[in-house]
Amino acid sequence: MIKPIKWGCAALLIALPVAASAQAVSVGQPATSRTPQQGVRLVQRQKFVREIEVTLGLTTTYDSNVARANINVAQQNGLDPSDVYVAPNALINVSLPFGRSQAYLTGTASYLIHARNSRLDGEQLALSGGVSTEFARCSASLDGELSRVRTNVGNLVAQLASVQNFETTTSVGVTIGCGGVVGLQPFGQFDYSRGTNTNALRRGSDFETFTYGGGISYRQPSIGELGIVGSVEDTRYTARDGSTGTLLSGLQSFPTRSVGVYYVRDVTRFFYGKARVNYTDVATVQGASFTGVTGELVVRVSPTEKASFEVTAARVTQPSLSYLVDYTVDNTITASAALQLGPTLSFNARYQYGDTRYVNSRALPAAVALLTNDQRHDLNGEFFYKLGRRLVLTAGAGYSSRRANSAVFEYDAARVFFGLRGVF
Repeated sequence: MIKPIKWGCAALLIALPVAASAQAVSVGQPATSRTPQQGVRLVQRQKFVREIEVTLGLTTTYDSNVARANINVAQQNGLDPSDVYVAPNALINVSLPFGRSQAYLTGTASYLIHARNSRLDGEQLALSGGVSTEFARCSASLDGELSRVRTNVGNLVAQLASVQNFETTTSVGVTIGCGGVVGLQPFGQFDYSRGTNTNALRRGSDFETFTYGGGISYRQPSIGELGIVGSVEDTRYTARDGSTGTLLSGLQSFPTRSVGVYYVRDVTRFFYGKARVNYTDVATVQGASFTGVTGELVVRVSPTEKASFEVTAARVTQPSLSYLVDYTVDNTITASAALQLGPTLSFNARYQYGDTRYVNSRALPAAVALLTNDQRHDLNGEFFYKLGRRLVLTAGAGYSSRRANSAVFEYDAARVFFGLRGVF
């Protein structure tokens, strides 16, 4: 049966991409972006069942462009474009209800070991956890996330850094909401997020963001849930010093204000839909500000217990760890499918398109290649074959490409992979 990913409990509802089961999550592969949200997080409210599941595995991958860089850029920096790497990996899915409270931890971790390009070795992490409780007619939740990925080599070399950098993003948020299962439900929220780079030349992109928000929703089982939300985000680049023409120059802080409406419709396991439209204002220097529409759309259909299809789309503004810019305007479209083909065989497929505008108001060293816009495609398919109760054999292939205003940032990459996992 298709199982949703659990992300916490508060006053609202959110849908995230799903897989056929916890065994059918692709780990040990290049990281792909998760659909982001603008401003206030819409947090899932649900009762968890007690579950403790840990999956350990090993994945071997051949990648035609492991650096995710222009071939000439990779070779000029002593890297072999194609490589084979192995990735010991783990997946954890834990939910523990207790009394009127519940706790959860879910995510993946892997370590990539390359046969030729050892400078690219390193970990990939994507973890979420939290605890929630109910009291009287109110509920409160504390949720956190941790992400760590290696920066694509092309991004580093083009912007005067070495071939190795890891981006770490952490966040923690508190949500308090009151109201019954039916009717009006006001809520408030505070979030803190922080992004850092390990490469000293990338410190100018390190940031922290404080988000203050809230809203009010109305829930009625016959019509679904609708609400109004608003937020103020205060982003600060912690290492920028106000200088001119250096890697630490540029905008030191900026506010983002957003107000929006949303609608959620959840019909048992067969259909889930969510639409959210925001009016967002990013206040920076003249000529680099943004005022316009952001939002997200999620549609998930599960015609049977053996099939699930989902399409998501989002437009958000956010700071960037990967580039020397003030902020980005990101547009993403993702389509995914999870199919149970038989008692022992299942298949997952995922396609993501991304289009990003990189907004920069500062003067940078002349040697820095400026990125203003790009378009990205990522396609991945994977089969899962059960070998008894606890072992799963996996095999799949994928393709990624990028086109940008400068050829330095462009690449094409194909990959094939197989692995073995044990479920405990």
